[in-house]
Amino acid sequence: MATAQTKSLKRDSMIGGVAALLGQVCKFILRLATVVVLARFLSPEDYGLIAIVTAITSILVVFRDAGLSMATIQKPEVNQVELSSMHWLNVSFGFLTFVGVSLFSPLLAWMYERPEVFWLFPCYGFLGFVGSFATQRSAIMQRELRFPALAKCDVLSQFAGVVTGIISAAYGLGFWSLVIMEGVSTVARNLLLLSMDPWRPSFLYSHKEAKPLLRFGFSVMCSNALLAFSRGIDALTIGQFYGLATVGLFNRAQSLMNTPMNQMIAPVMSVARSAIFRVSDDRSAFESAVIKISRHLFFLTSIIAISAIGLAPIIVVCLLGPEWNDCTPMFRVLAMFAVVEPVSGLMLNVLISKGDSGALLRWRIFSITIIILGLIIGIQWGALGMVTTYATSGILIRAPLLLIYSCKKSGISLATYWKRVAPTLLSATVALVVSYGLAFATDNQNYLQLVFNWAISLSIFILAHVLLPDGIAVLAEVRNLAGDVIQTVSPKVREKLLGQRAVLEVADANTRIDAMIKTPDMPSIEAPSPMTPSQKTP
Repeated sequence: MATAQTKSLKRDSMIGGVAALLGQVCKFILRLATVVVLARFLSPEDYGLIAIVTAITSILVVFRDAGLSMATIQKPEVNQVELSSMHWLNVSFGFLTFVGVSLFSPLLAWMYERPEVFWLFPCYGFLGFVGSFATQRSAIMQRELRFPALAKCDVLSQFAGVVTGIISAAYGLGFWSLVIMEGVSTVARNLLLLSMDPWRPSFLYSHKEAKPLLRFGFSVMCSNALLAFSRGIDALTIGQFYGLATVGLFNRAQSLMNTPMNQMIAPVMSVARSAIFRVSDDRSAFESAVIKISRHLFFLTSIIAISAIGLAPIIVVCLLGPEWNDCTPMFRVLAMFAVVEPVSGLMLNVLISKGDSGALLRWRIFSITIIILGLIIGIQWGALGMVTTYATSGILIRAPLLLIYSCKKSGISLATYWKRVAPTLLSATVALVVSYGLAFATDNQNYLQLVFNWAISLSIFILAHVLLPDGIAVLAEVRNLAGDVIQTVSPKVREKLLGQRAVLEVADANTRIDAMIKTPDMPSIEAPSPMTPSQKTP
């Protein structure tokens, strides 16, 4: 029974992951087009102003969700009364957030001495209220692993926002084009989710049904609020000490790093979260899933980081333009932290999957304390010093301690975890050190040498896997995972090219061949864990 459940989970996760990944590829192209085009119309001050506003509103918007979307995904069974109750709570919290932001906007405009802030805060607060109507509907679709529909919705809504944002910027609306882009995307996503999901809330509320979910969601909400604060405090601090233009440079460096990370890692994380929640009661399957997902994340993020560090000057000039060259050092520093950040997010979901929201909250408090201390230390070295201490504390302190803490709370063997991920982590460490050393020794204008250095660093990353124990197994696992992705996608491609009947005939032929070569006394093999390739017996 457990084997059948695990196989079903792997199949659902793989299909969901591929669908989400294809959607993220489309979103990546749209996001990249936005970064490239808007950088030619907007100034660092424009981006800095919006970065300051969103750093504050993102903290307040957390209260709109109140952790109830995570409660919906995490709860084994959920009924209509509970869903409806949480939906109306989200809407109510969204409205209260909008009112609160509007009331405080005059004070915030006075603090930053920018009259535009008076209108920007209510605008983003209202968008948060509009988004609250889709909170539970999106959570339901994630719970049901309906990632193809979610991917389609996200791509279409983002396309609508990007088009209107670029047009607005071309007409000289400045930073308001970013507000318009966000507004159109939010409204479009709400309408698309409404049309794609049949669920409708009932006009009822039961405090008895909602109380346990509110209790769970409260700790998650506090944790997410601290997370939003930790992600925004760097921009707020840089803006306070070094001005909006420097914040704008930092914001663009973050955007360049987050664009591939969000678009490539986010779908994996969405599917991984649902997968580990579904096997959280099976300790063996749970541990195997977390370890293998971590290996895949480390491998992918290492390649992204190596590429970002080695090709940073080329990326900045090609995507943003030569006037943004000053954000190149920040971009390289953020790339180092990008190796461990997604896995840290995964380990936080491990805590949530066990229902220990209190442990999650305690970790957030500790983490934000380390971040603040790092920023205080880095102030004396300027904005780049603050970014460096933020990233360094994440790599050397926060990420390792979070891993130890999560393994202890979830029952995952730390020794087993380290043994399985060590080849990729050690290979990445060597390659990143080489990449950073070559970057400092090379003129940023020598593009040919930069590309050559990047190829050397990437080759070292792969070669180190070959030399380290169990490293070849990691490469084989990644290769098999890529094969599984291709096999998942190819039927859809063949159906487009040949028609559904041809696909069914091929599938039927494959089934007959499998039946002919199957050996009755073949020894049983361990069921594959979620998000991992199956091990085929020769």
